Amino acid sequence: MMFRTIDDTNESKFGDIVLIKCLERPRGHLVNHRIEEIIYGDGAIVDPFSGKPCQGTAYEEEAHNPNFERYMAEKKIRQSLSDSEV
Repeated sequence: MMFRTIDDTNESKFGDIVLIKCLERPRGHLVNHRIEEIIYGDGAIVDPFSGKPCQGTAYEEEAHNPNFERYMAEKKIRQSLSDSEV
């Protein structure tokens, strides 16, 4: 879910996972929340099982691999084929 927020400290970046808090008074037509705390910076999430850093649903090293998107597309096709065979 996305909210339009105000960042008083100007420390957050796009992709950060943050804790937001509702403002007592809205700041404008669209801004009703402020960033309370940065929980995880973008790229700072670590998979608890492998200990590898993640970006979205992929490990960071895989996300930067140019063949990774092709691999994921092929994997999705194989999965859908195996689901339809059942």
